Amino acid sequence: MPVLERPNCSLNYEIWGDRGRWIVLINGHTRTLNDFRSLGKKLVGSGMRVMAFDNRGAGKSVTAVDFSMADFVSDLVALIKHAGISRTAVLGISMGGAIAQLAVVEHPELFEKLILISTVADQLDIISTGKKWGQDAQSIEEKLRTYFSPKFLESNKLLLQAMTKQVLAQVQGGEILASSERQSKALKGFHAKDNLTKIAVPTLVMHGEVDPLMKLATAEEIAAKIPEARLEVIAEAGHLLLAESPENVFKLARDFLLA
Repeated sequence: MPVLERPNCSLNYEIWGDRGRWIVLINGHTRTLNDFRSLGKKLVGSGMRVMAFDNRGAGKSVTAVDFSMADFVSDLVALIKHAGISRTAVLGISMGGAIAQLAVVEHPELFEKLILISTVADQLDIISTGKKWGQDAQSIEEKLRTYFSPKFLESNKLLLQAMTKQVLAQVQGGEILASSERQSKALKGFHAKDNLTKIAVPTLVMHGEVDPLMKLATAEEIAAKIPEARLEVIAEAGHLLLAESPENVFKLARDFLLA
């Protein structure tokens, strides 16, 4: 298990593939690099090299102190340089999209393409459900339901149950609650709308049509402000597009990256 030592944190990361152009994958709030295994395998099969990692405060990148959005960006840049990557595409989901926006503006020399999925450019555009991770399966399932479209929930009950068990195990392990609070605290004060016009790389924006946490209008605004950005809307999909529409995510990303 490769790790990169950073201030107050050991970053857990993995690299997949040994040839082709690079892409770095950044996940959302409390999610880990494990979510990217299927997508990463497909991108490698398309001739790319992939880096995925656990943000500090998630998965195996644990930390006992608070941190900021600047720390997230600094971690990303350090990982890219540690791997000897000169230029890379970057894909960010939800909170990962916020990190990616900041990084591309602050370090334009490192990035050649940007993919933003289910994200916002301002913390104020995140719709709070008022639900936090509880200590029991029922409350955890209720929170997870807020991430998905009604159509998906109706036909994927077993997946929801499996995700509930996964999160419950993390809660019982004692890490996810404190980590979730730290990541949420870091997101406060994230305001990047004024920087969108400074993004100077080809950009693809993907968003679920019925995302209940980050409305489609926010994605439309992002795509309108980033020069020459393209918006792709996934019909009838909610927030977690990797779960709801993995083939669409892969095909759109692949075609954009290899164009």
